[in-house]
Amino acid sequence: MKGVLDLTLNFMDTIKLLETLVSIDSVFSNEEQIGLFLVNYLENLGFKVHKVPTSKERVNIIGEFGQSRAYLGFYGHMDTVPPDKDYSSDPFTLTVKDNKAYGLGVGDMKGGLVAILKMAEYSSKNNLPVKVIFGVDEEGISQGAHNLVDSKLLNNVNFLIVGESGQIKNLNQPFSVVFGRKGRILFDIEVFGKKAHAAEIDKGLNAIEQAATLIKAIKKIRFPKDKDFGQSDIVFQEINSQTDSFSVPDY
Repeated sequence: MKGVLDLTLNFMDTIKLLETLVSIDSVFSNEEQIGLFLVNYLENLGFKVHKVPTSKERVNIIGEFGQSRAYLGFYGHMDTVPPDKDYSSDPFTLTVKDNKAYGLGVGDMKGGLVAILKMAEYSSKNNLPVKVIFGVDEEGISQGAHNLVDSKLLNNVNFLIVGESGQIKNLNQPFSVVFGRKGRILFDIEVFGKKAHAAEIDKGLNAIEQAATLIKAIKKIRFPKDKDFGQSDIVFQEINSQTDSFSVPDY
């Protein structure tokens, strides 16, 4: 596993740890290797590790240190989006320039994972009870978060801090704390037309054209702006249709 073999009980300094995490390819659905690294790191710190599967290769991690009736929890996700095709350097190599770190996932959210691991080191050295939680699939449908909640292993976490930087607008302020984020609702919409031979399109109703009309109508929707969470947005993520012959698509 690239970048993992340097792990020892002396643990890495912050930049070296970030460099190691960035070097591990954990693009969405490929979280197995970084998960192994995190389990190893936590166990070497004396954490009891629970594994909550999303699938055989995609495992969520809960690290528990000490005994408490009500834990303080820290959460981070292991996956990243794929590197942009126009990435000008190796996305899995950390570079530091003008006191800023660059590499795939530095902001979202391997930098946050580093912060959580350094906190875990502090907790271990000072015998402070804590839970750290690492999830898969955040860049998908957050299936890992659902599996973690369903496991009931977080029921004794009374306060949860997410170490993701988010869209920070003022990098000069000492702290940027978000107390809540907008949620997400996913809709599947079915659009029906009427099949007809392409030579007689006037006898049919093209479902693709109907879907395009629907999209234009939906884009005109304006939601009220919330004073705390701002504006809600609509994102069209996928549209599919095809015909089984030379005909007008009806679905």
